[in-house]
Amino acid sequence: MSGLRVSWRPRGLAGALVRKLTVPAHALWGKTTQKDVYPMEAVQFFGTTLALSGVWIVVLERMAARKLKEAQTWPATQGIVRVSKVKKRGFGGNAFRAKVTYSYLVGDRELVGRRISLAAETDFAEVAAAARAESYPEGSPVTVYYNPRNPREAYLELCHEGKHFRTMLGIASIIIGVAFATGIWPVA
Repeated sequence: MSGLRVSWRPRGLAGALVRKLTVPAHALWGKTTQKDVYPMEAVQFFGTTLALSGVWIVVLERMAARKLKEAQTWPATQGIVRVSKVKKRGFGGNAFRAKVTYSYLVGDRELVGRRISLAAETDFAEVAAAARAESYPEGSPVTVYYNPRNPREAYLELCHEGKHFRTMLGIASIIIGVAFATGIWPVA
């Protein structure tokens, strides 16, 4: 039995994904052989990376939730929208952002703000970004919430959209990553 070789071969959809991720490019167009499949360490590395990414997502979301809770106590002042337009973002201009610039007074100092909310401000649909920009027309009065310790840090909205989705995505990444890293899933 010394010549018998046992190899780990995932099955199903997970197996197809792992085989696509763990074979050299030349093997994707032809028949793969046992020597083309990388060892379990590649799957463990993928799992560890996925789990750490999930931890990072959850930590960032917890920090954002803490910031939102703190911001609920910030004072508000009146401001005026100076610029409201849609700006292309990302590689190739495939993402859009509502760019809103507003001025506001704190004490006797006039300050300029550019952040709308604590949430990510990039939309992948130009229509969504345009709708957001249109809700802040140029010259209109707005309520500005500012940090009393750092009045330059200001927002127009005190909300954190999509926090539950991103937290659940982070937790799912941790669970799936740990399963891959430990060899629990996919089951051979």
